[in-house]
Amino acid sequence: MFDKLKKIFKNVKNSENDSCCDFNIEEIDENQNSNNSAEKDSCCDLEIAAKSEDEIKNEVDFDRKKQKVKNKYGRIIKEKAGTGCCSIDENKKEIPSFGVGDPLNYANIKSGEYVIDIGSGPGKNCLKAAKIVGDKVKVIGLDMTEEMINSASEQAQNQGLNNVEFVNGDAEDIPFAENYFDVAISDCVINLIPDKEKVFTEIYRVLKKDGRMVISDVVSDKKFPSELKEDDELWCGCVSGAIPEKDYLNLIKKAGFEEIEIVEKNESKQELEGINIFHITVRGIK
Repeated sequence: MFDKLKKIFKNVKNSENDSCCDFNIEEIDENQNSNNSAEKDSCCDLEIAAKSEDEIKNEVDFDRKKQKVKNKYGRIIKEKAGTGCCSIDENKKEIPSFGVGDPLNYANIKSGEYVIDIGSGPGKNCLKAAKIVGDKVKVIGLDMTEEMINSASEQAQNQGLNNVEFVNGDAEDIPFAENYFDVAISDCVINLIPDKEKVFTEIYRVLKKDGRMVISDVVSDKKFPSELKEDDELWCGCVSGAIPEKDYLNLIKKAGFEEIEIVEKNESKQELEGINIFHITVRGIK
């Protein structure tokens, strides 16, 4: 894969959209009494701070990458053919395995705890956790790929597990209230998401006080240049979406987590154009 770099994404063109109404912020009288301000009807919402070209480009790029990831992993689970960065069992009767680590091994899940798996895929870790936590609570698998949700739900039904639910949603906007879960896990998913900072912020939000996060993921020792990050094959293959280990840990700290610890580190590294790629399992406490 590394020898077949496809520099597909060369230019992002952002066209200017004409507004359906004109509104000059500078014409607003700053001394106007706010109590007497009149409501203004408009056919569109006013954005006070216009987005920069870089912000628009990033949004387009984020959406494009997300769709590429959805398409690839949806096809993999549907056809049980090909691989991402992880592995898929040749025996179609087995639950496919995607991942680089074992976050469950370090999550210390207990009976009665609510658990969420970010990017749960075919549900293997969720099904294991559901057998630990008991029937009075629930394990949630969150995934943005409909094919993964369907496959995981079928596996839960086949095993007679009623305390696990698979939800279609984004890691950057977790559809649950704050302080909801005791444990959050994830395995080889966050590297695929462009806005990693938002993901960690969301995980922190939905965890209860003293809740635990355990993440296994791919990281690097240097930043990838833009031409490699823009390569869809490398991004979807859990390569060029990786960020430097120190940056990854700083994002976790910035989200608010404490007692951040690397509990496992794979010293077997892949190398691409002078950049080493490896995986870690990291734990943090809210």
